[in-house]
Amino acid sequence: NLFNNLSNNWTNVTLLALVGVEFYLALKFEWASVADATTIALSILFLRTPLVSMIGSFPTLLLAKIA
Repeated sequence: NLFNNLSNNWTNVTLLALVGVEFYLALKFEWASVADATTIALSILFLRTPLVSMIGSFPTLLLAKIA
């Protein structure tokens, strides 16, 4: 149970950090406009729940004993 909680928290932190890094890179190096960076960030945040559930299932899959 501890590993599942750690996995969920780590995934949330990583995805929110990804949004911050995306804004930083897009604006610092002028790779994208503010509107494009916002679109990408909102897409990441919209897909956060499916990504968290997908990544959160890894500990269960790693502990499974399947022949």
